[in-house]
Amino acid sequence: MAYFDNLTKLPNNTYMKEFLGTKIKSKKNVNKAIFLINLKNFRTINITLGFEV
Repeated sequence: MAYFDNLTKLPNNTYMKEFLGTKIKSKKNVNKAIFLINLKNFRTINITLGFEV
């Protein structure tokens, strides 16, 4: 399974999910936070062109 985008070489959604899952499980007594950014109209691109784009 690929963890990085072929074009940008940046980590993808699969990598993020596994990375965060590992970090959350490994630190039982530490406070955690996840910061998400919502880009305007980005959902439209995903719906129209697909998540892979």
